[in-house]
Order: sequence, then C-alpha cells, then structure tokens
Amino acid sequence: MEVINTHKKLLIVFSCIVVVCFLAIQSFYWWLDSPFIIPDRSIAYHSTTELIDLYWENKEELTQAAEAVLASEAFLQKIKEGYGGDEYIMFKSDIKYFSEDDWEIIVNVFKTFRPYTITRSLSDGYDVVYISFGERIEDGTLMDHGLFYFKNPEAAKDYESYIWVGELEHIDGCWYVD
Repeated sequence: MEVINTHKKLLIVFSCIVVVCFLAIQSFYWWLDSPFIIPDRSIAYHSTTELIDLYWENKEELTQAAEAVLASEAFLQKIKEGYGGDEYIMFKSDIKYFSEDDWEIIVNVFKTFRPYTITRSLSDGYDVVYISFGERIEDGTLMDHGLFYFKNPEAAKDYESYIWVGELEHIDGCWYVD
C-alpha cells in the first residue's frame, strides 16, 4: 500500500512539473510572438551626442528608412484616414504599408538603434519623419532625444516651437537631433 501511495505522490509531483514546464514554454513563445518590432524592454535611451555619432555611422541606412516612410502611399493613406496628424511605426503588423525591401530597412533601424517608434507627421502641413527613443531621468529631469528628418528646412524652425521638441541641432542635410 505504501508503494502505491509513493507512486501516486510521484505521479502528482511529475504532473505538476509537466504543467509548470508547459506554462513556461507557452510564456516564452508568447514573448517571441510579441506584436512589437522589437520587445518593449529593448528600447534604448541615447544622448544627443550618441545619436549624432550613430547618425554618422549609419547615415545611409537612416536616410533610406526615412525616405521609405515618406514614399509609402499606403502609410500616407493611413494617416489621412485617421486624424491627419502623426502615425507611428512600431508593430510588426505595419509591414502591410511597405514593400519588402523598405520594411527590411525599417526593421534594421529598429534593431540597430532600438527606438520606441518611427513616426511620420503631417502636423501643420509639413511631412516629417522622427525617430523617438527611450527616456531617462537625470538629476530629476526627464531626458529623451530623437532624430528628425525634415525635407523642408522651414519645418525644423516651426517644430522648435513645440514644447515637446525643444531646440533642434542640425546634423547634416535633412537630419536634426533634439
């Protein structure tokens, strides 16, 4: 009788282990199947100096990504069907707005820089792409920086009037950093 009870206990313990392992595996697969292009916890903070350095190291790739976002008629239509302001690229499902080659460039920017989002903005009649990064608190102040791609240099001056943008520093060509 004791042998049967021992077998029952072992069977119960083994069953519990199997269930726990199954749940752990399911959680891992759910994490892999995140709707975001990069996992939320992978978002990086970059100082202005770091962003300028990363820009010079990846100038062509960043410009290709910004141009791909601006060239997408499907993405522009999504903005116009919304409220005509900003539209964010951050989900894997956004692939439907871009060609395969353009999507690969955009995903590479996410993997290289680890931004929160790439945004196309039609606010105030300007067509602007900006790349937003993570935040950090330094000396009690919330710090966040971004890269801006302005085809029209006048837009950069107007954007500085937005409280969330602040002063923009011209890097090169159409690119600015805040």
